[in-house]
Amino acid sequence: MALAKIPVNPWKTDGLVDVDKIAAIIRQALAEAHPHPITTKRAMVALPESVIFSATFPFQDLPPHELKEALPFEIAEKLSINLEEYCFDYEEVTSKCRPIENSAPAPTKPGEKTPATKPVQPLDSAQGKSSESAPLDNARGKQGKSDGTTTKPEDSAAPTAETGDPAKRLTIFAVAAKKSLIDSLLELCEKAGLELAAIDVKPGAIARAAVKNEDGKIRLLVDMGMGGTSASILEGKSLRVTATIPWGIHAITNVITEPVENLRDKAAPVFDELVHISKFFENRICPGHKIEELIISGSGATIPNVVDVFHQETGLPVALSTPFTSVDTGRYKVPPEMAHTFADAIGLAMRVA
Repeated sequence: MALAKIPVNPWKTDGLVDVDKIAAIIRQALAEAHPHPITTKRAMVALPESVIFSATFPFQDLPPHELKEALPFEIAEKLSINLEEYCFDYEEVTSKCRPIENSAPAPTKPGEKTPATKPVQPLDSAQGKSSESAPLDNARGKQGKSDGTTTKPEDSAAPTAETGDPAKRLTIFAVAAKKSLIDSLLELCEKAGLELAAIDVKPGAIARAAVKNEDGKIRLLVDMGMGGTSASILEGKSLRVTATIPWGIHAITNVITEPVENLRDKAAPVFDELVHISKFFENRICPGHKIEELIISGSGATIPNVVDVFHQETGLPVALSTPFTSVDTGRYKVPPEMAHTFADAIGLAMRVA
């Protein structure tokens, strides 16, 4: 295994920044990995929520051929994207949640839109492929701002959730990313000497590693990184709501060895967003159901008093992610301070296991 630093904020909606530099860092990390160099050429990439557009919404139950025809237009409208500029995918979600129609995500800040909901789909089944790229596979993420225009069906009679028998509704999860972003990932892999095998979304990968059983339990997953934090709501292992919070551990310290005093005040943006997305989920995405547990992953999981503070603030049972419990590392002992930072990597590996 290897952990390497890449340039700050390389992820943009339109594509990666500093592709050549990141490719060189990857090649070096593979060569210097422990306990031995990594020689595989197949790579998986986890996209951060900030570059993904997604939504969970109700849709009329239609015959398969009609569904395939009608859904792209609905997805374009729900995500406010131009289908010509995006790779997208969708799936029918098995869920106890019944999203309220036209439930647009509420802004986290005045004038700022926050993503709504998200599930996942595979790279080779998505539509809107970019050149030779595989579509978004098992991608779940956050609906964000788009520079593209919305593509709508010319035929106003196209089926929607508002037409047909209300009793026959599907719950759809759709996800999209710009074709230019997928192309930049292909370029990165080529320059790093790798083959892009699949694409996932970071919180989806973390969820796979952090949640041991597909029990349908509703959980709040908080991934506290050095540069930013993501908050996601899961149903079992599937994402339903995800948001990005512009607050990272670096706001406290670069090295965490002692309990952090006044953590509640220092991490106020995180707790404010947890209240926001929890209310949105319980009122608009899954009415009648409550969040049952909170899981913390990322660098923030190493803060000695983080569990107590999050429990006090949310009133929820709190646990730390333990991604390596499902991994046999042999004689190589993973340093405790690094274990939580590999949750997304473990989740990516588990997707194809």
